[in-house]
Amino acid sequence: MPQLNLATVLDQLTGHIVYAFAYNGSINDRGSYSYIYERMKQYGFPMDQIMLISDRGYPSNAMLNKLINDDMAFLTGCPIAVGSNEEKWIFAQGRELERRTQAWDRVHRVYSHTFTESWQKSNKTTVKVYSHLFYDPERAQAVRSNLNSLVVQVFDELSHGRKVDQRLFQEARPYLNEVVDPKGSQHQTPKKVWVIDQTAVNRTADRAGWLNIKSNVVEDPSVAIDLYRLRGLIEQGFDQLKNQLP
Repeated sequence: MPQLNLATVLDQLTGHIVYAFAYNGSINDRGSYSYIYERMKQYGFPMDQIMLISDRGYPSNAMLNKLINDDMAFLTGCPIAVGSNEEKWIFAQGRELERRTQAWDRVHRVYSHTFTESWQKSNKTTVKVYSHLFYDPERAQAVRSNLNSLVVQVFDELSHGRKVDQRLFQEARPYLNEVVDPKGSQHQTPKKVWVIDQTAVNRTADRAGWLNIKSNVVEDPSVAIDLYRLRGLIEQGFDQLKNQLP
């Protein structure tokens, strides 16, 4: 059966569908973002009066540049890329954030830090983009606990030569290395053993619980995460539309 995609754009406050269309083919979220945006422009939506809110599956630097050049307001979750300014800040100063009482958001139960980026438009002018970093200590603890349990469980199974569930193995694989057994005999075919890559484990543990939201219009981090979390209501409605209707 050919894949059919349903794209819906909903009002953030009411949940009402304001635009929807179906299209064929297997297109991921990032690929569909610009397509949806262009179709809305063609159908006369006042894009300069709308703020697009999306999760981490949608944005790319190219797409955000396009929105900025078109004077389009956006607020989007962004992956924290390896080596990015956000990751560097987390590793260098992230642990200090919990000591800043003014950084604690009691409503959303997260710590926040905001810095600004200068993005250049095609006409050489620059605009501000607010990069909000949020740290959720409860989520961080849960992620670290689950990660340690996963890695130790899979490592133990592999070490004893037992069969490992493929899904669990794929999740744990980034944290495991297969190396030549240093205790093996030099006169025999080298035997390989599994070891835990503690550097990789620590890197993921240090990044646990962090969320990055970028916006060219929302300067207040509390407002940013409030708007972002409203997506949950929209996603629940979409899940019903997609999975529960006959």
